[in-house]
Amino acid sequence: MPRSKLLTDACLDAALAPEDARSPQPVRFFHSGFAEALLRAPPAAPYLLFGPLAVALLVLPYVPTVRLFTAPLLAAALVVAGALSWTLVEYWLHRGIFHLAPTSEARRVARFLLHYHHHRTPSDRRRLVATP
Repeated sequence: MPRSKLLTDACLDAALAPEDARSPQPVRFFHSGFAEALLRAPPAAPYLLFGPLAVALLVLPYVPTVRLFTAPLLAAALVVAGALSWTLVEYWLHRGIFHLAPTSEARRVARFLLHYHHHRTPSDRRRLVATP
């Protein structure tokens, strides 16, 4: 009988394993195939999702009928500010939240599901990037 109605025993074992443990095989998280499919993405997913948006935001200022940014210097400054602020926010999230020492088994499992799985199973190519 499984220990959880939602999570697989393999997922719980991986989440509760010692900090430096590694798994050579991908770990299935959920009993439900639907839930499992929602949390997998190919490594190209962020580029496919956000690449066209980035290109559009870089090109739109130069389309005469669109008045998104009238000053190219302002657009460049916003791109630089966005890149710097995202870098700092992502670093803070990664270092300050995702790597906090959990104080209970429930928090260890939550940390594993949110982030730590990529340290535990680095060979799982379908969980390297955040899902949409």
